[in-house]
Amino acid sequence: MTRVVVAGSGTAGLACTAALAGEAETTLVERLPVIGGEHWDEPRIAELRAEAERAGVRMLAGCQALRYTGQRALVVGMTTAELPADALVVATGHRPMTAAECGIAGPRLAGVLPATVALHLLEHGVLLGRRPLVVGPGGLADDAAAHLREAGAERVTLLGDGRILQLEGRARVEAAWIERDGGEPERVETDAVVLARGRIPYRNVDGAVLPAPGVVFAQPGTEPRDGPEVEAAGRVAAGEALEAARGPRTPAEPPLRIGGPR
Repeated sequence: MTRVVVAGSGTAGLACTAALAGEAETTLVERLPVIGGEHWDEPRIAELRAEAERAGVRMLAGCQALRYTGQRALVVGMTTAELPADALVVATGHRPMTAAECGIAGPRLAGVLPATVALHLLEHGVLLGRRPLVVGPGGLADDAAAHLREAGAERVTLLGDGRILQLEGRARVEAAWIERDGGEPERVETDAVVLARGRIPYRNVDGAVLPAPGVVFAQPGTEPRDGPEVEAAGRVAAGEALEAARGPRTPAEPPLRIGGPR
């Protein structure tokens, strides 16, 4: 039977493994110690996990897929092994761009957070700032702004299509120079910056984040607004993985080992 390794046990990864039922021998790898990852306690995640378990999916929590050679996936963690794999599905989710990737100048200051981390803190009752600045268009930025208002922020500045040129502050961010729609730079006082621009796949899988024979991405190209879109991407990836597994590929050269080849 076709062998598929799925890296990531969120909505997309679990939906992918469930869709592979009866079509492939599937191993699900999750870097966190619980299947479901950061959203393990959500009801839909529990339903998808049960569906995958009924399908006989092998689940390895506390493990990380580090490399894919075209025939095998190296998994390290609570279980360390080279798993035979005709295809690898990368379902590791996305993160926003960092300050450096956004081209933001200035010192490295406290109070500057990616939206994914900001939302996690806000959901646990942490007020990030009284005058936060949210950078980026789309649902992630809108969600962060809404949560900040609910948490008690006095003024939330949402910088959609504009950009931050530079940050000011000593230990913590105190102000930002911003540019809106190509206009003149303006200075905005702020005590927190939430970065919500861009969608970059988490680089949990060394090398496999690059297009290669046998590698499939269960990551929507556009920002999903809800779980069903992510789930659909996982099920589409299952079909793509089966097709990729049937295709020819040249095994990658073994990686260089410390101490030389053996």
